[in-house]
Parts: sequence; structure tokens; C-alpha cells
Amino acid sequence: MRQVIKAPLFRHGLFLFFFALIMTSTPAPVLGAGTTYYVDPSGNDSNPGTASQPWRTIQKAADSVTAGDTVIVQAGVYGESVNISASGTTTDPILFQAQGTVELNRFTLAGDYLQVKGFTLKVFSCGDASFGFDVTGDYFLIEDNNIIEMVDGGISTAPATSNGVIRNNYLYHNAQTGIELHGQNHLIENNEIRRPIQDHPTCSSSNDDANGIEYFGSGHIIRGNFIHEVWYGDYVRRAHMDCIQTYGGWRSGDPARNTN
Repeated sequence: MRQVIKAPLFRHGLFLFFFALIMTSTPAPVLGAGTTYYVDPSGNDSNPGTASQPWRTIQKAADSVTAGDTVIVQAGVYGESVNISASGTTTDPILFQAQGTVELNRFTLAGDYLQVKGFTLKVFSCGDASFGFDVTGDYFLIEDNNIIEMVDGGISTAPATSNGVIRNNYLYHNAQTGIELHGQNHLIENNEIRRPIQDHPTCSSSNDDANGIEYFGSGHIIRGNFIHEVWYGDYVRRAHMDCIQTYGGWRSGDPARNTN
């Protein structure tokens, strides 16, 4: 059961007035300003990607989208590793939205302003397994996904990334770490990270740790996350285990600083 930590209610009228003023004066991003495409297990990649003639693969959608587009992926088992290199913009991000239970291998988010919501990531091929989300772009949103038993860890952000949001995800039994955070100014909130492990149950892996969150880089906000069942047992033999850990910054020399 995912635990969401909610902020206390504010009861002062003055605060509510200023909050309303801020909300009405700050424009919200416009989603779906472009084309909406559809992916379905019964589709065909030679189709136009409409609701009545959907594509068969998520990768076909990833290769076709441009700024402002939305991709609705219908329930099913896809087993793909999807690389999204296209980029959205501040006002026109690119959205991939699962409709029901959608299972695939992993996502690589190489573009900017990408949003991925509602998917279940699990290992279908050990030879093509790594992180559930491997992020190298900026201004991303990873929200409401289930990330299960990935070989290298649940979610990884590269040192050059910035201004991403990782929110309300469920990460279970991922090897080495639930979230490995690099870069600048990311928000990590209200995720549930359960039972990180050292060795993968089915794929050959040799890891040192079994951590909830490892963070490096600068300017991050990490709040409201529920990290639990971090202990020795099956698939954890000798690992160093932490709910949250940082150290010298082993990748690209990015030691943690100014993180809340």
C-alpha cells in the first residue's frame, strides 16, 4: 500500500488569499496541445496511430511524437525497452500515459520535457535490462509508475540532468538502489520504495549496496518518501544498506550539496 504524506491544511484566510493569487497569475503547462496517438496490443505500426487504428509498439509512438503530443497506451504486455529522444517544450511537453496495466521492460528518456505516467516496468530480457527509467534529459516527470525488480536500480538520472520530478511511484525489489539521483534541482516526493535488494533474483548481477535512495549533485528536494523493509534476507547477503545515502560522488565527480 503506497503511503502518501500530505501537507497540513492551512486555515488562515490571508494565506489562502495569496495562494489563490499565485495560482491565478502563474500559467499552467498546456497538455495535449498537439496530436493524441494510441498504442494497443492488437494494433499495427503501419497504422496511423489513431484510436480506431492504433500502433502496436510504444517505440513506434516514441519515434513519431513531437512537442505537445500525447500517447495513450492501452492495457497489455509489451515487453519493450523504449527510447524517447524527442523533446517537448515548457508549454507543450510530450506525455506518455498508460491506460490500465501496461507492462514493458524499461524507458530511456533522452529528450527534454517528457512525462511518463502509469506504467509497470519489469524485466522481460536480462540482456536488455538496466534501470527502469534511465534519464538523460531535463524537465522530466516520472509519476504513478510501478518499477519492479530492475537489475541496476529503479530510476537513474544522469549528472547533466536538471529540473525533473519523480513523484508517487512504487519501487519494489530493485537491485542496488530504488532511485539513483544525479544532476541539479530535482524534486523527489511521495514515492514508496520497498525492499531494495543486492542481487537480482533471475538476472546475473553483482552489487555492493541495497539502498532506498542514493543522491548526488545539487539543489534537490527529497520529501515525503516511504522507504521500508531495508534488511538482510533473500538476495541481500553482505550489502551495505541505507534508506538514504550519499558520499563523494563517484560518477562524474558530483558530490551532494544544497539538498533538502
